[in-house]
Amino acid sequence: MRNTLALTLTAGLSLWPALTLCQTVVDTPSTFTLDAVLATLGAGAPALREAEAELSARRADIAASSLWSNPQLSASYMRSFGYTTFDPQVGVAQFGVSQLIEAAGLPGLRRRVAEGEARASEAALRGLRQGLRGEAATRFYALDAATARAALLRQSEVDAAGLVQRIEARAAAGLGSRYETDRAALYLADLRVARADAESDLVSTRAAFDALLGDDAARFRGEASAPETPDDGASEGLGDLDRLLRRALDRPELEALAARARAAGVQVDVARREVMPGPTLSANVYVGQGYGAQGERQVDWQVGVSLPLPLANDGRAAARAAMSRALSARAAYEFARAQTERAVRAAFEVMTARRAAWVGYLSVAARHEGLVGAAERAWLEGRVSLQALLEARDAVRDSRLRVLDLRREARQSEARLRTLVGAWPEARGPQP
Repeated sequence: MRNTLALTLTAGLSLWPALTLCQTVVDTPSTFTLDAVLATLGAGAPALREAEAELSARRADIAASSLWSNPQLSASYMRSFGYTTFDPQVGVAQFGVSQLIEAAGLPGLRRRVAEGEARASEAALRGLRQGLRGEAATRFYALDAATARAALLRQSEVDAAGLVQRIEARAAAGLGSRYETDRAALYLADLRVARADAESDLVSTRAAFDALLGDDAARFRGEASAPETPDDGASEGLGDLDRLLRRALDRPELEALAARARAAGVQVDVARREVMPGPTLSANVYVGQGYGAQGERQVDWQVGVSLPLPLANDGRAAARAAMSRALSARAAYEFARAQTERAVRAAFEVMTARRAAWVGYLSVAARHEGLVGAAERAWLEGRVSLQALLEARDAVRDSRLRVLDLRREARQSEARLRTLVGAWPEARGPQP
């Protein structure tokens, strides 16, 4: 009779985790996908605001740099207190205007430099957007893994609490020992600590995700949801390594460096011509210069031209500095090209290895799904110890956590490769 009562109580308590799981499923909040995040990623991200303001300034520089210098208006007055050839009472007023004639073509050269810098800023902004997509994907997959990890450990805690209740019921019925109840209580305490750590990590991961999105973060209040299996469409738009290497040479970062290198080359001509920009034409009017009856209404005018003399500054130092900057910009571009090729090769190998590890482990982990049930039946029948049952639970839980880690690493390595080559597919699926 006591055995029948104990088994009945054990069977009833075993339903508690399932009921809790059903309640968890019903209360699950809405989810969002990476496609939805990438489709709405835009001006709300703080990282883009500085680059957009810089691009606006560069575009304004194009118009400003191509303008000639303003004419100079001058006025002066002279009055003599000694011997003079003009009226000592009236004095002489002089009015003039002068204009630098940009005969060396500096406005056009400066405009070419400004256009090159603007193109570099445009490319840098595209690269920043592309990098932001990669960072958003990386943090999205981290958030997805942290969410799944916390949910798995919460469910493990619920299951462990049910196991503790069953063990206590068996002990009360005389079918168990004090050791089993104490060992199960310690097992549950460890799980609670692990669950608390996972939830803390989820809070930190969510904060990092929201910080990247800025104002757009309010649109994604649910849970991140990534594909749980390495489906065939995961590598869409990537192709083989040779194709990726060719595509990587068109990445915005390299385009920006190339544009700056060209602008630095034009700046060499600017430095050489600034020493002799052109002549300055002037026109002046003198009023009141005459003396006596003949000069009462005398008005004189004067025109002139002046040329700079490159004596103190012949421009060679500025030209050498500009040439060095141009060589530096070119070297930076060539170095970045080489670095990009190496980075793409490494990222491709890492992605391939990560995906292979994920796929390989999934095939093995799937065979362990029935391990806990078999171990618990064997424990109830007295064929294995409680420690063996707990070890089976740990093994299955660790296997599931390992799958989450492998999925995150594989997805993040793919995001890294996509960012390097700019191979982000068009957004799919519903948007929030």
